[in-house]
Amino acid sequence: MQIFSNMPMKSTYKLIFLFSLNLFSLEIQADNKISLTPEEQRYIQDNPVITYSVEPHNYPIESINASGIHTGLTRNYINLLSEITGIKFQLVPSENYVESYSNLKSGKVKLLTSTSEDYPKANGLISTIPFFSAWPTMVKRSKSTYLYTPDDINEGYVSISDNLSLINWFKEQYPNITYKIMKSPATAIESVAKGNAAAAIVLAPHATYNVNLLYQGVLKISRPSGKKIPLVMSTKPEDKILVDILNKVITSISAQKQNDLASKWIIPIDDVKKNNELIKLISFSALFILFIMLIYTIRNIRKLKSELHSIADKNTLEISVMSHELRTPLIGILTACEDLSNKISVTAHKDRLLNVIHVTKSLLDNLDLSLDYAKINAKQVQTNPHPHNLSDICDTTVKLFASFAEKHKTKIKVSYLSPEFFMPHLIDSQLISQALNNIVNNAIKHTRSGIVLIECSVVRVDDRDKFSIEITDTGVGIPAETLEKLSEPYYQGQQPTSNESENYIPKGTGLGLFVAKKNIHLIGGNLVIFSKQGIGSRVKIVFPIMPAHYAIQERFPNHLLIIMPEGTAQADIDDIKDLLNPWGVVPRVQSFSTVTEEHALFMQPNFNNTLWILSNRNNEQRKLSNAPIYASEFFQAILSLTNSHRDENQITPVTNTKDCVKLPLPEGTRLLIVEDEPLLRAVQSEMFTSMGFIVDAAADAQSAYKSWIQYQHPMIITDCRLDNSDGFELVLHLRKLMQNNSESVLIIGQSASLKDDDYMRAKEVGMNHIMRKPVSVKTWHSLIIEHFGNRSA
Repeated sequence: MQIFSNMPMKSTYKLIFLFSLNLFSLEIQADNKISLTPEEQRYIQDNPVITYSVEPHNYPIESINASGIHTGLTRNYINLLSEITGIKFQLVPSENYVESYSNLKSGKVKLLTSTSEDYPKANGLISTIPFFSAWPTMVKRSKSTYLYTPDDINEGYVSISDNLSLINWFKEQYPNITYKIMKSPATAIESVAKGNAAAAIVLAPHATYNVNLLYQGVLKISRPSGKKIPLVMSTKPEDKILVDILNKVITSISAQKQNDLASKWIIPIDDVKKNNELIKLISFSALFILFIMLIYTIRNIRKLKSELHSIADKNTLEISVMSHELRTPLIGILTACEDLSNKISVTAHKDRLLNVIHVTKSLLDNLDLSLDYAKINAKQVQTNPHPHNLSDICDTTVKLFASFAEKHKTKIKVSYLSPEFFMPHLIDSQLISQALNNIVNNAIKHTRSGIVLIECSVVRVDDRDKFSIEITDTGVGIPAETLEKLSEPYYQGQQPTSNESENYIPKGTGLGLFVAKKNIHLIGGNLVIFSKQGIGSRVKIVFPIMPAHYAIQERFPNHLLIIMPEGTAQADIDDIKDLLNPWGVVPRVQSFSTVTEEHALFMQPNFNNTLWILSNRNNEQRKLSNAPIYASEFFQAILSLTNSHRDENQITPVTNTKDCVKLPLPEGTRLLIVEDEPLLRAVQSEMFTSMGFIVDAAADAQSAYKSWIQYQHPMIITDCRLDNSDGFELVLHLRKLMQNNSESVLIIGQSASLKDDDYMRAKEVGMNHIMRKPVSVKTWHSLIIEHFGNRSA
């Protein structure tokens, strides 16, 4: 729908429509008095609160807004009913009308506020007299003719909103025309806009709201001949007294008051046509004035832009050249000073030389940031994703700044909360590393005798898993007025005025956070800063996950045991426990000679406690530094010892289904396979069927579209390079069709050969994974269990 968002006509109409709703949104007060029988009065006393449910996607008749509030025409009727009878009505929210009906049948609610007249008759319910009636309307694309016979449908079907009276009316008026019942009026109309349905049959209020507000100029409305469709309130037979009370109230409302109630929400089709003529005249005049102003503004903007570009290009070139020219001699000075410091024995001279080295390194860092800034301004920074483990990047940052943190008497630590950081993912390691280094450098620089913690986790954002790296420090913090400007280039917060050397904070360029934020934006992520003066700061970067599963050769072993010798210090046990936390493994303290488990690794310090020695039952060993142990090195050591006698580099394709086990899938789960190679299509169909899927196989993109529209598969596997079409294009169009689908769909691309840009294309079109053929059964099991396990959770 975004393609229509810039249309002036539609925007103007939307403003006028919303203004009119607000203009007439005053509450209509009840002045009716009704006479209740003693039995009815007792019913109200016994039932002072009546629970009810609505159709949550039935606007403007009724709906539940984003805040969970009942809105629409029936809300005003509920207010009137409450005011006249003294009954309090309490909404029980629901996701759809099926859930609303279920609430009524189970006794959670006593009333459905809007149903068709035929619905209660067909479901053993009773209903009130009609409180509102509306014409059935037909919605078509603007350039299409209306339907009268089955021959008028060239392709598709007629979509009808789920209103039993409307459906029965349609079958009488248009016998033998193919139709499909949609879950709401909005989805029925949307199916026409997308070209799936030839026409939509909905009630007039739904047509005028959706077409004129959302699809103006794209769809048109017609009112076929026929009777109006009444709407009623429904309940169970045992609540007949409630129906009698409601009927008395509805009967007492005058025709004028009913019109006033309806006019707040319902715009008649005839009024829409008149409004459109007025809107066209107003819009044309406004557009003409705006056009003249736009021409004048564009001319001035072009002139100003040209001047700014010329200044910016000149400044960027000057910074880049100057930084490069300064960097070369500074490296020479640094190298000479470091060499000289090893030869000087006089302590005072050596300290001075170390100060020179420190200042020179700071100058180099500032020059590097200036070069980065120049590249960003010149738009020379491009992403280059490759399979990489994020744990390697984070641990490298900790190693790089360990000595810097030690000088500040600050402890730097990294904590991993997800095993995903140890798996290969398609990332630009250079951009992420540069951003992380700049953030950590700032954190340590402003922290004295404190802690800098790097916390790595996976978070759920917009129904997708993303990497999150949070850098928290216990430093001086940032004032609120400074925080908003901190990521601007060259901006620096006010430095402390203390002359004490240990409180002095070295002045930088003010480019670190700016470069970090730009880098994270380039990889599709975000950077946010939280800080409180005197307490510390927290910088959080979040960016997309793109697994490179084809590169996984070894996985973390199941049922792993890490055995530590008796007498191991508790602090050492806690450190190892933190390292193993992403996999849920807890180290065990036990005598090595008593261990019987097969998947056990033994961990003990060397004779002078400078190294940890990790070994397996075959006495193969890996040595790990004890100052401190880094998670990425620990992970690789475990893999090398547990996979030393297994060759998993060669992935064997599946030629039969004996290795496939039935997975715990929801009953009736369908899978769509798109593969143009007949043999592989047949083999994979058999394999996934044995796992418990109902498999639909397609040989080309067109067949895949039709199959998905019919079955809405929760999982799709497609070849990236089909004979007559492109798998990436197929996924791009499928994702567009899925925009209003509430369930997440797992899409996996596969190909016999993958190029570097295939990974970025997969990410752009919406593939969850891309893998090189052949794919092992174990990998399929892992991906399927992970996806459907998250859905059930």
